[in-house]
Amino acid sequence: VLFRSSAQGSGEMPEPAEVAGVIMLMRKLTALRFDQAAAEKLRIIYGGSVKPDNVEAYVSEPGVDGVLPGSASVHPMQFVEIVKTVQQAAQ
Repeated sequence: VLFRSSAQGSGEMPEPAEVAGVIMLMRKLTALRFDQAAAEKLRIIYGGSVKPDNVEAYVSEPGVDGVLPGSASVHPMQFVEIVKTVQQAAQ
């Protein structure tokens, strides 16, 4: 599941804790609708304005399973920095 901030494109970024809170709510609703096992298996990525200088804050939050870089994905060096940061956070 891709969670995308409504502020995307506005230049305003939600706080990482806010993103984690929404993802937690998504998992709770999934558990209510299906079951806890389904909620735990669900992979949710954040698709906001992720950049090399802010990605660590988002992937460090509990429940955030990854990110979807936007404009940074067309800049090879920025994209590589994001991938490395996400990889380090997963270890």
